[in-house]
Amino acid sequence: WEWSLDSLSKFLPVGLTAHYIASSLAARLMVKNKSGLIVSTSDEYQGEPTNDGSDPVTGIFGVPYCITKGAIDRMTVNMATDLRPYNVAIVGLDPGSCATEKVKEHEEKVKSGKWDASEDAFIKMTLPFFTAEIKTHSVETVGRAVVALATDPNVLAHSGKRLHNEKLMEQYGLPDE
Repeated sequence: WEWSLDSLSKFLPVGLTAHYIASSLAARLMVKNKSGLIVSTSDEYQGEPTNDGSDPVTGIFGVPYCITKGAIDRMTVNMATDLRPYNVAIVGLDPGSCATEKVKEHEEKVKSGKWDASEDAFIKMTLPFFTAEIKTHSVETVGRAVVALATDPNVLAHSGKRLHNEKLMEQYGLPDE
């Protein structure tokens, strides 16, 4: 309720609309070839309330973000049903806490105390992640997980599901270098 009323219109085109267009265009090609894997970005914790009924992700990223991620997850489930007969899988992949250049830069700013929340909305929004000791992994692990899924002969077993990168790393024995 504190977000501006037009914030959802900013999230939907970037999130849901972009995922739908890219997935639909990819599906058309993959259906012709009778195989393929579509990977959408998800958030494992979106929509998973804690025991007290609160949602820590909504508190950090806001309702518009979570609505968009929930819609993408729903799109993934529905497209999986439609694409399964054509041997095309679609999954939602939560990359987890990737140590991107931006994350590393912001983590350093927070730890050193050299940041201004009024000028840096990203840090203000994600401060709980930076102040907690959250284990991050390299961005390359997400690529390795996608390759492992794409080459898995049983990839259709994952279709329609929301997967977490760390669990895939463990399942496929992928390194974090």
